[in-house]
Amino acid sequence: MFDPPPLSDAVANERRREPRRLVNLPARLQVDGAAPMEARLLDMGTRGVACVTALSVQPGAICEVQFSLPRRGFDPAKAVQVKVRVICTVLSRASGGFRLGLEFLGLDQISYEAVKAYVAA
Repeated sequence: MFDPPPLSDAVANERRREPRRLVNLPARLQVDGAAPMEARLLDMGTRGVACVTALSVQPGAICEVQFSLPRRGFDPAKAVQVKVRVICTVLSRASGGFRLGLEFLGLDQISYEAVKAYVAA
């Protein structure tokens, strides 16, 4: 598995150092012990995603997110399922719910390469 170095509190509060891509993709987020909830991905990078959900999730919570990267050319859609840590949660009227910053934990190499290619496209 590919594990990027963890984000320190100082780095998490700075501007992002890696490219992000604005997206509008459906996703499912599951917090341990709870039913999966619908989410919408708003932006994506190789270290994590931002999404919006109807319910708030505590920063520090470990969850699982599932989403599919759209097809590229003749390549099939790539399904991604990965553990994430909630870095921040903000009520966002503009987004229509709670905006969550999620850090990937243990993204496998194939998924990492797919996300990297998608963000760069």
